[in-house]
Amino acid sequence: MPIKQINHITKQAYQGSNWGELERVQQGLGYKSNEWLTFVQARTNGLQVKKGSKGTHLFRIIEYIDKNSKGKDDVFHGKKSFTVFNMDQVEEVETNV
Repeated sequence: MPIKQINHITKQAYQGSNWGELERVQQGLGYKSNEWLTFVQARTNGLQVKKGSKGTHLFRIIEYIDKNSKGKDDVFHGKKSFTVFNMDQVEEVETNV
């Protein structure tokens, strides 16, 4: 049975083609972890992406609503891309106390 690919911070599972892409990358690069996060998520949680690490590009569907000339809502869909890193590419930030 395939392993769920999840976000390290939210614990939500990636779905659709994003899940497939993360599964492919995890197996292809031999990552032990099935958890992923963005650069900003790492930074805001006391972690840093290891120097030279390459991220995996994913996308999500965004819904835009705009008023047309008749005052009615027009709905548009688009893609928003983002990059995630496997937890094997992340380390804790050293603090000098």
